[in-house]
Amino acid sequence: MRLAAQAASVPVVGTRRVEPAMTAAAVCLVTPFAVLAVGGLVSAASGGAGFQLVSSGDLGYIAFLTMPLAFAAGVAAAALAPVLARQPRYFAVGLLGGAGGAMWDGAVSGRINPYEALPWIAGGAAAMVVGAGAAANRRHVGALGAMVVTVLCGVVETEPVRAWIGGEQRLEVVFVRWSPSGAPLSRALAHLDIDKPLGDEIDGLGHTGELEVANTFTSGRFGRPARAIVLIRHPTYRPVYLPQPDGTTMIYVQDTDRWRWYPSTAPTLPRTIRLTPGDRQTLVEVVRADGAREGSTAIVWPGEPPMRSERPGG
Repeated sequence: MRLAAQAASVPVVGTRRVEPAMTAAAVCLVTPFAVLAVGGLVSAASGGAGFQLVSSGDLGYIAFLTMPLAFAAGVAAAALAPVLARQPRYFAVGLLGGAGGAMWDGAVSGRINPYEALPWIAGGAAAMVVGAGAAANRRHVGALGAMVVTVLCGVVETEPVRAWIGGEQRLEVVFVRWSPSGAPLSRALAHLDIDKPLGDEIDGLGHTGELEVANTFTSGRFGRPARAIVLIRHPTYRPVYLPQPDGTTMIYVQDTDRWRWYPSTAPTLPRTIRLTPGDRQTLVEVVRADGAREGSTAIVWPGEPPMRSERPGG
């Protein structure tokens, strides 16, 4: 508001407005693609999915949606040029442009998603910083600021950084068939690389049996490693919600009447591992930190009808 008031009070005659406006609009159009390029390179280098844009139609769609934002950035840079010629205020106008990019994302998608909005946030911020540099005849400073904004937003937009910021974890869920036997359960668990204290706790509960790994499902590619070992005796007939381990290893045991998990004092997350009955199979769904869900087949039960001896929730 203060910048706008000062701009309105400065005479228009003799003021260079065209160059800041044109530069800001051009940079706003180009920056979203630069952010996606940086993000794709960083993601690919860290083992991620890499570039997500696979067709020229994607590029054209982004360019089309960016045009109104570029026009607004050009108008804003022209309006503020008289003030920026005397005091560039790169940080303030960068924040203004970034806020404009975030609001534009909200207008297009109906809500503001910080990660999805990053290309437009960077576009708005870089445009205003470059416009300020052009108005103050310090183009190298504006260009440097735009490059910093682009690289930072491109890095933050990648999955590894998002996983670190959002508290994501790489959760391995191992599904194991549990069949009756007189052998201590810890002996079979030793093949699953279980720590001795955890095996001793299982033995102390009197559990015995033989184990056979049926399937392994991994949710997430980045973040802290965590492991959930699910021992299943028979199919479930209603949804089961198990708390996710918080960066540790836990064992989930299907008793005859309910589910239990060990160590009993292990830290857990409010997110869940959801087991649901399917057609002769048990399905798994894992909730990630960003609210997304990943699922797969947990275990197949060929020709075996589900037992109905579990309590609600089991």
